[in-house]
Amino acid sequence: MDDIKRSAHTACSVTAMIMTILFISACGGGGGGGGVSSSSSSPPAVRVFDRPVLPQGASYSSEFSRQSALGTLSLSSIYQDNHAGFQVKTAVVDTGIDGSHSELETVKAGLDWHGSSAGLSDPQGHGTHVASLLGGARDGRGMHGIAPLADITSYRIFDRNGSFGSKTGGQILPSLVADARAKNIRFINNSWASNFEITDLSKSVVNRSLGAELGAWQAAVADGMVLVWAAGNDGDDEVSIRAGLPYYHRYLQKGWLAVVAVDSTGREPRYTNRCGVARQWCLTAPGGGDSVYLTGLYGARSGGGYERRSGTSMAAPLVTGALALIKDAFPQLSAQQAANRLLQTASYDGLTAANGCTLSKCGADKMASIFGHGMMDVSAALSPIGTLSISANDADVAVDDAALEPGLIIDEAMLSAMTGVRFIASDSFDNAQFAIQADSFLGSNQRLENHNDPAPLLSRVSRGNSWQYIADTGLFPDQIVGSAQLTDISYQPMQHWFGITSASASADAPSHWQLHFGYDTSRQLVLMHRHFGSITDHSGRQSWLSFGLDRSQNRWLDSRGFGALRWGDGQAYWLSSGYRHAFGVMALQAEMLAGQSKVTSQSGCLICAADATFSSWQIGLDTPIANSDISFTIKQPLQIDDLSLTFSGASIAATTIQPARPARQLEAKWQNQLPIGALTASYQLEDIQAKKTQKLSLGWRLSF
Repeated sequence: MDDIKRSAHTACSVTAMIMTILFISACGGGGGGGGVSSSSSSPPAVRVFDRPVLPQGASYSSEFSRQSALGTLSLSSIYQDNHAGFQVKTAVVDTGIDGSHSELETVKAGLDWHGSSAGLSDPQGHGTHVASLLGGARDGRGMHGIAPLADITSYRIFDRNGSFGSKTGGQILPSLVADARAKNIRFINNSWASNFEITDLSKSVVNRSLGAELGAWQAAVADGMVLVWAAGNDGDDEVSIRAGLPYYHRYLQKGWLAVVAVDSTGREPRYTNRCGVARQWCLTAPGGGDSVYLTGLYGARSGGGYERRSGTSMAAPLVTGALALIKDAFPQLSAQQAANRLLQTASYDGLTAANGCTLSKCGADKMASIFGHGMMDVSAALSPIGTLSISANDADVAVDDAALEPGLIIDEAMLSAMTGVRFIASDSFDNAQFAIQADSFLGSNQRLENHNDPAPLLSRVSRGNSWQYIADTGLFPDQIVGSAQLTDISYQPMQHWFGITSASASADAPSHWQLHFGYDTSRQLVLMHRHFGSITDHSGRQSWLSFGLDRSQNRWLDSRGFGALRWGDGQAYWLSSGYRHAFGVMALQAEMLAGQSKVTSQSGCLICAADATFSSWQIGLDTPIANSDISFTIKQPLQIDDLSLTFSGASIAATTIQPARPARQLEAKWQNQLPIGALTASYQLEDIQAKKTQKLSLGWRLSF
């Protein structure tokens, strides 16, 4: 200590400071004036195994409300989503913990430097209160901690007076850290502080005074632990010595958090130290108000019952518990990554300094000197930070760029196939993993309403031998040849249509055929139709046969994808046939359509291949009576019969579904011709997956 020898006055002053650091009081980091107390639902995170379901109900809501900090931090939805710090290993370094208290019966034995209780006794009471704020049981009684299912190990380093006693930190803390490392404890709560600010002493003095203790903290951080420290309760502009150690030893910062306090309204109380030079590793959390009896945080009292305390000692375990919640949600992240998430998502919203400073009044730099990164926001820390991406077929794809409009044909089957399938997405901040339900990518394209008829196919031609060339744009030509209705599977408009029609008709062999070709930038469609028999309504017999072939890119059965849900190369083929028999004034018609379609793989895909079979049919009866036309039809609209999907980056590699009982429609129509127009009426009964709907419509069409 050469610098001390230069001046006896300096030597005495420095020696006094060193002795104060070595024989430190536990309650200096919390208690709001010694030991004054009074009795009385992101995408969700991916977790590797099931957690116990947290109980809900009135008694648990009351328990939640008694610990006001939980409401201040808006944690109700967190518990509804079953985040509770399950089995995350934490430690409380303090005056011990009363392990017999009903809130703390699961606390694990640690070490005791002032007795033989293995840390499970607390004659002073400070550590018991701190531990309950971290992990008090959620049992419907009293209160509960922020991480009620976290593991807590107790290390009793202080005596009943809240001091090291005859020992020093250098004698105690190396063995404590070694034990914590052996137990794989990740988060250590330190609700204690010195009466000196970090800037009161030089780096060399701090190093000499802490000695072996500093080496223990270095080993803890190197092992991946996070040390959470109360900033101190002296109303200073800087944090206390230990909370500020990264100011002199930057490599500690990655595993270090200092915690300042606010009351339940977000206002800075008189007692709390400020972040100062520790702003880069400093957070804000509720610690209770200046009026301990009224606004202190409610927690367990050693020996039984409950009490209120205020201080940065109370704010620190809330941060430690929040880290346990994050680690529980993201088990693939390290403890120090969890701390980074908490720092990254903290906010100055709602915070007010004792002098009235807010972000808008004083600016970010001033707020950082007081509150560090700001109030911790657990919900934000459990949500994606930055861009969410999915590793899909050897490429990372952004979730925000992925969407699928299922189209009218495939919609219901796609919803069924993707329900229950989840993709694993990682955010760009630290690769925290989230579960994205596959059906959340689906658009709302008339889901469960895909029951309209396809547009009619072929144009009417006259009797006699003829050729007809058709060119059109938009929807497929909508003129009707004979009675064919189930010829085209596509509802999507196309840029260009070309067609050739051949017709030959005689008394004994009326027939014709048509060939159509349609194309646009993403799709090509070929249709061939062969018609046999009379095309005069209500007379003779008709039969027809149609064949279709569809090739497309990013279009599949009228669906369209975006980003990682773009379809690959698709192809479909189908066959339809029909028969109509007119006898007397009545006509009976039956039709069917069946086909298959598939999509092949591409890079960067979430759905890399798909295969489906589809069908449609209808049976109809119509007859004219006087001036009226009456018809009855029962039909199955075009639907998917079987669907197989191959996924990339999902919880399952593939899924195959066979949709439940298909939709059925029964329709009755009546139309009465009058001199000035037509009066129409129709009744429709629709049975969609056992959900019946009815529709009655009346109409009047004028003619002049």
